[in-house]
Amino acid sequence: MQKRFLGISLAVIIFLLLFSTVVGASEARNYNVKVFVNETEIIFDDNTGRPYINKDNRTMLPFRKVAEAAKAEVQWVAAEQKAVATNNANTVEMIVGKKEYWKNGKVEMMDTEMILDISESRTYAPFRAISEGLGYQVDYTRVVQKSDNKEFLAVFNFTQGQSKEEQQNIIEEVKNRLQGTEAGLSYEGNTSDGKANGFGKLYKNNQLIYEGIFANDLPHGDGVLLKDGLVHFKGIFVNGEPNKGVIFNADGSKLFDGSISYWNDESFIGEGQLYADNKVIYQGELIIQGGGIALGNQGSLFYDSGELYFKGDLYGDTPFGKGIFYNKDGSVIFEGEF
Repeated sequence: MQKRFLGISLAVIIFLLLFSTVVGASEARNYNVKVFVNETEIIFDDNTGRPYINKDNRTMLPFRKVAEAAKAEVQWVAAEQKAVATNNANTVEMIVGKKEYWKNGKVEMMDTEMILDISESRTYAPFRAISEGLGYQVDYTRVVQKSDNKEFLAVFNFTQGQSKEEQQNIIEEVKNRLQGTEAGLSYEGNTSDGKANGFGKLYKNNQLIYEGIFANDLPHGDGVLLKDGLVHFKGIFVNGEPNKGVIFNADGSKLFDGSISYWNDESFIGEGQLYADNKVIYQGELIIQGGGIALGNQGSLFYDSGELYFKGDLYGDTPFGKGIFYNKDGSVIFEGEF
């Protein structure tokens, strides 16, 4: 952050310190907050800022991220320390350090002021003021995860003019999903029709086990499977199962790269490249079960240096039957039956 302030005059810095509500990373914050636009969860990270409950028990949201998630355009007027969000029907304006804000030019009041977090160069404002300022209805509920009894606040922004009954149905669907339908499992991410759809994360006993795309509550699309906190598989999932991609050893090195026809926690059947020390040693069909590896009846073997050594029939890991042997330069040593 030092580089960002090199060009700012001393007078401006003094102004910021005296007249703005400026905080740093030391402010006490409770990050147990999830935010939804209708039934879809907003995904926050270090680049967007994260919602939190401050020391005064006020729920603060990153102004830009939440406004943009609700389809509003956002502007930052640096000279006035003012954030402006505009959608099709409303404009809301907030100034750092002020409890007054403006909705369509009319002064409104919020119970705490917008703040500028200098450690993030980001503004935060009370959730109700942002959403109601843009003309949306808001609600919230507290949820206790069954897996670890952890309580968090779920904040809802209703942007489609839903009735109270429709809003309550959305809240109950999301609440049930967040509580976990299976012991130890919890989900955070995008939803539709009350199911995990789009990008999300799946946890077991509060440990991340999958991150990626979901469809109808199942991993389906690009994703990452983790085991004991380490990446185990990265690639494409189909109906909840790994389908094509890379399997990694516990030390992070590649074990396999290819398509997978069967998968469980301890074994898989696939067709692709087998690795040792991050080098290809075999290409073809294979089965890995209980730590043992069975190669297919046909495939390719490789020199330690990576060049193709043999392509043809195999018995175990040994050439047997018909095939071609190669030199490292690619020239043929022998082709035929043996």
